[in-house]
Amino acid sequence: MTITHVVRHSILIAALAAGLLPLASASAQATPDVSLRLNEAQDTEDAEALSSPTPARAAHFEIAGGLAALGGTDTGGVALTLGGRLLLGSFSVLRLDVGYGLVGNDHEVQDRWWILPGYALLIPIDTMRLEIGASLGFATSSGYPDLAAFGDAPFNPRWALQLVGAARGHVALWFDLDESNAAFIELAVGTLHLEGNDAGVRHGIDNATAAETVWWTLTVGTTFDVL
Repeated sequence: MTITHVVRHSILIAALAAGLLPLASASAQATPDVSLRLNEAQDTEDAEALSSPTPARAAHFEIAGGLAALGGTDTGGVALTLGGRLLLGSFSVLRLDVGYGLVGNDHEVQDRWWILPGYALLIPIDTMRLEIGASLGFATSSGYPDLAAFGDAPFNPRWALQLVGAARGHVALWFDLDESNAAFIELAVGTLHLEGNDAGVRHGIDNATAAETVWWTLTVGTTFDVL
């Protein structure tokens, strides 16, 4: 090999080395930039997931039941309640309430029961839901001299207002226990509607007062999903 060939090879090797060094440096600099961009993209996705609203609950049907303190204007007692609830997303519900109970004082015992379809608004509050609603349906109020008279002849009251029109309003707080079950506490006030109609069966009483027509319940209960 001549000196000329040696010089040419040396020049070629030097040129190749000079060209590869910038490429290696650029590759080394690009790797942290790519990692940084990937981290920034992941942070953006996480932030969007946290800031996006909670998905609305799908419409579903649930059964509710509870034990209630039951009272009138001057009576007190207990009641059992049962109902069906069709939740229409996260903010409204159609409901059907059925209840039966006994109230009394020192001179009379009354049995009360009701069948009330209704509608309510749901207002999410942190981990709870506030429910405000109203119902229209039918209810019964019957009077007996005492508890013994009711026990002896429950279908022979001294007076009765049976299956007459009724209206009720309620407010409740709901606490989700898990995805399918919830607990609630509810305050409701209702009244029989007697004026201007002759619906239902009425006997033994001509001028009913609030003592015979008004009732309230304070209920504690649970629900579970059916559909």
